[in-house]
Amino acid sequence: MSEPIPEIELTVAFRGYDRHQVQSLIERISSGAVTAVEARAELARIDMVLRGYKKSEVTQAVDRLLGDR
Repeated sequence: MSEPIPEIELTVAFRGYDRHQVQSLIERISSGAVTAVEARAELARIDMVLRGYKKSEVTQAVDRLLGDR
């Protein structure tokens, strides 16, 4: 059994995507409707502006969120 995922809050702006598109992606990831590989590929296509975070910290947070999916 895997450990519970710690709650992490990142301040993120998604350029070129409306709120519905972003919310839909988050719901699909949360529900396990996509594999980790599919989620990472989709996230790579989104132009994200991460304010106040190192890229390595964000990558680690996403990896923890996706876990074993």
